[in-house]
Amino acid sequence: MIAATAREVAIRPVTEADAALIVGWRGRDDVHCWLFAEERPTIEAHIQWFRSVKEREEFVIVWRGAPVGTCGLANVRVESGSAEYGIMLGEPVARGKGVALRAGRLLLARAFGPLGRSVVWAERFADNYACARHLAGLGFVTVLPAPAPRTKDGVLRKTMRACVWPRPKMHPVVED
Repeated sequence: MIAATAREVAIRPVTEADAALIVGWRGRDDVHCWLFAEERPTIEAHIQWFRSVKEREEFVIVWRGAPVGTCGLANVRVESGSAEYGIMLGEPVARGKGVALRAGRLLLARAFGPLGRSVVWAERFADNYACARHLAGLGFVTVLPAPAPRTKDGVLRKTMRACVWPRPKMHPVVED
């Protein structure tokens, strides 16, 4: 089942059969360095996580008929109206071609459409400039305060949080 498509890019729900592919991507040095997880994934741990996951929607990004990464919404809770955004391109051939941007648009259309979210947020390491550009391209804006730093490979690294709303956030005008 394809969830959505846009110019050679589709997102489809992740299945247990995708475990080896996802673990392979997440284990790549050029991907793992940007993930908050300290440990490299295993297939067994991924399948256990997949079976236990709640309040989350995960999709495989398909470009020109081939899987190239994942995107998803976590912490999808009815009471909060929010969701956490995540994306990863595991295949280097898909990077720099607008694939992540199109997949992100499809995912946000789902978040603000059928799921009825009022805000979507994302966290990243402060030095992940590619992610910063990606989020800005989708309309995310950095919000303060920044989340607490996280330790990765023994180094305490700063993190950033960004949010996007379904339409420009309107602020009241205060007149004197």
